[in-house]
Formats: sequence, C-alpha cells, structure tokens
Amino acid sequence: MVRPQFAKLDVGTIKLRDGFSLDTLALEGQMRPHSSGIEISQFGPINPTLEEHCKKFVPFFPDPDLGEGKRLRLVEGFSGPCSMLVNSTEELAEHMSNGYQVAYYNYLLGKGQKLGGSFPKYCCLMASS
Repeated sequence: MVRPQFAKLDVGTIKLRDGFSLDTLALEGQMRPHSSGIEISQFGPINPTLEEHCKKFVPFFPDPDLGEGKRLRLVEGFSGPCSMLVNSTEELAEHMSNGYQVAYYNYLLGKGQKLGGSFPKYCCLMASS
C-alpha cells in the first residue's frame, strides 16, 4: 500500500516542560482544504471522492467488502505497548500532526455510516472493530 501524503499542519511550538495539547479548532480550519471544505461539525455522508481520500489515511475502516480478516491485519505483530524515539520537538510535532489527521479522516468516514443518529458517539467503534 502506498503511504498517504500528510498535510503540513501548524500544531504550534511544543514546549514539553510546560505540557502541551493540540488546538483542535485551529487544526480543523487547516484541514478544510484537504477535505473538500467539509466541516466535521456538519452531519451527513461525504461524497465518494472524499471517502476514497479519507480511506488512504484510515485503510482499515470497516468496509463490508474487505471482510474481517483484512481488518485484523492492522494489529498483527503487536504484542504490547509500542514507543517511538524522536530527535526533536519538531519531529514530535510532525507525528502529532499526522496522528490528528488520521483521527480527523476517521471522524469524516464515521459521518457516512448509518449509526442511527448516534454519530459521533459510536464512531470510534467503527474504526476499531
């Protein structure tokens, strides 16, 4: 599978001694150009082109055509907690930006599911099933 091209988002300057959190409202604004202008607060299905774009970042999102076996490959080989060594806060910021984008696209994909009016309450379950 070809790795998706993540957007370059400005997550701000990370200062670990003070703690840090992502400004998700600012990041949502930065993501609009990458998601056909759709805001995650808008309800309803997304267009097929945007859905395919999102699935590049969330390839294991439930799809009846994939079957259970393909989804299970996501966790194969993991036996416990994983960690990563980064060399700078700038590198950490890039990983945080990429993680936010995966979550954002997962959220958009969840909007298109028939969850009986329960969106977004059960959206994470869709991606982890």
